[in-house]
Amino acid sequence: MYSSHDITVIVTSYNESATIRDCLISILEQNYPPKSIIVIDDFSNDIDLTSNIIRSLNKIYKIQIDLIVNNKNIGPGLSRNKAWQFVKTDLVGFLDADDLYFQNKLKYQIEIFNNFPKVSIVSGNKLFNKKISNSEVNISKIKNLNFYKLLFFNDIATSSVLIKSNLKNRFLHTYYSEDYYLWLLTLYEKNLIIHIDSNLCSQNFKYIYKNNLSSNSLKMEIGIQRAISSYYSKNFYLILLLITAQIFSILKLIRRFFIK
Repeated sequence: MYSSHDITVIVTSYNESATIRDCLISILEQNYPPKSIIVIDDFSNDIDLTSNIIRSLNKIYKIQIDLIVNNKNIGPGLSRNKAWQFVKTDLVGFLDADDLYFQNKLKYQIEIFNNFPKVSIVSGNKLFNKKISNSEVNISKIKNLNFYKLLFFNDIATSSVLIKSNLKNRFLHTYYSEDYYLWLLTLYEKNLIIHIDSNLCSQNFKYIYKNNLSSNSLKMEIGIQRAISSYYSKNFYLILLLITAQIFSILKLIRRFFIK
């Protein structure tokens, strides 16, 4: 039995009409379906195609899909925050338009919220290896995340999270590591994040985009450094830990360049 929880899923899209249908169907066919879906399009060139896909799905499924179109490109962080303003349910999930939910993802996250009423965010992993075909969620391994460990290892996949919609903090208004900032801030303010050590979502392997890895990695690293730097204070031990975390992150970036 489940306590009464209503969910809104926010989908961020930018030139992803090729993947958004699969993305939305993965939400619509959840074992524990959401009450509503909001797609926020970040000034895409293919908005007409995206609009037609949403219109066709609204004719088939009972769950309403609403579309918000930005009048300029504002990035994923601000787009999520903009859509979050329209959420009327107690829980909100986020999914990138080129990702997919596993079918029982929301059901198992609701179980966590029922068992741990004080939790603010339930997160999980994202599948990146298309050779792994198992899409079952395993909730036998869950853990409480803490601020200090998250400085060194970010286990949270943004497309995996389910969040209490009344959480006062929001995503950073940047293009990179805007989500990492929110996870750190949530923990820093002593809110509870429970992580399911299992894949809850996956990349859509039918469409693999070739991005500039070097450019994106550097921009991501700048975002990580910015997020960590925001916690500098007069506490000597915290400053020392933050410096160590920043150096560790740079070393991880250098290692990725050597093994890519």
